[in-house]
Amino acid sequence: MILVKKIPVEETYPIRLAVLRPNKTLKDCIFTHDEDKSTFHLGVFVDDQLACIGSFYFQKHPYFKEEDQCQLRGMATLHEYQGKGLGTMLLRKAFEIFLDNGIELFWCNARTSAMPFYQKLELVTIGGEFEVPEIGPHYVMYCRM
Repeated sequence: MILVKKIPVEETYPIRLAVLRPNKTLKDCIFTHDEDKSTFHLGVFVDDQLACIGSFYFQKHPYFKEEDQCQLRGMATLHEYQGKGLGTMLLRKAFEIFLDNGIELFWCNARTSAMPFYQKLELVTIGGEFEVPEIGPHYVMYCRM
């Protein structure tokens, strides 16, 4: 059974560490705005095992004029669950939440290696490639709701 639901931020840390920051410490997996009232975190559970996570922050990017924007950070799927559609399920649930809350635009700083995943969900790039120190090349990707 697969279930997508809101989770406490602390549940995201082990997957952030394993997938996004494998050579860092748990402290490196705590992001600014994780605890904001408007922030929410989603998890995809496969047979009660948390397998995929994403965090969503209501904040604006200077590229866009829309007032109500949401940023994705820290999306990750455990290696053994990758390629099974869990990330797509997570984002589809997030899109439902965005629509229910009047979010006009969704954006993220996507790792260059993850761009094909986001493109399948109809996100497009804006601007050029940029480097996130110690993480690698990224592009800003977005979609209007």
